[in-house]
Amino acid sequence: GYFSDAKVFGSFAWTQTDPDGGKAMLGSTESESGTSYWLGAQLPVTDKGVFGMEYNHGSKYWRPFTYAEDTMIGSKIAARGDAYEAYFTYQLTDALSAQLRYTKIDYEYSGSNGFFGNTSGYAMKIDDIKANAAWAKSYLGNPSNQDPAMIARAHQAIGMEANTVESAENFRFYIRYKF
Repeated sequence: GYFSDAKVFGSFAWTQTDPDGGKAMLGSTESESGTSYWLGAQLPVTDKGVFGMEYNHGSKYWRPFTYAEDTMIGSKIAARGDAYEAYFTYQLTDALSAQLRYTKIDYEYSGSNGFFGNTSGYAMKIDDIKANAAWAKSYLGNPSNQDPAMIARAHQAIGMEANTVESAENFRFYIRYKF
């Protein structure tokens, strides 16, 4: 029947950091655990066409090894938050297929595509970054606030918000050759 050609899949992954001698990894000097899960299905639509849907979720300290990516928005598997994907693949010949694919990532924490290191990959809740920037804008908007250190911190918080990505979308079409 129909579902004999359907594919349903899932994956669970776990990572663990172990910073050496007070140095930091992912912004923490402590050992941190991260998890990710991935669920999906591919359903036949025609004798040569398949519709697929996938969902990924990564936790605060999730750190995958997906540095090479085929999208402009980075790795959906590296997302610290939720990623959704839908695609249609059509087999043109035995060796050629065409695909339309849409990906949306909603980040919950910063540092999703960062490498290991003290500041790269720093896991900070995006809602906290936005709240800090709102405080900073309020602080700078009050002319009676003259403390240079606090003014510098406020500018830093605003800069952090400006460089933080909350969500990303990618739509692409490509033809693949399988040999």
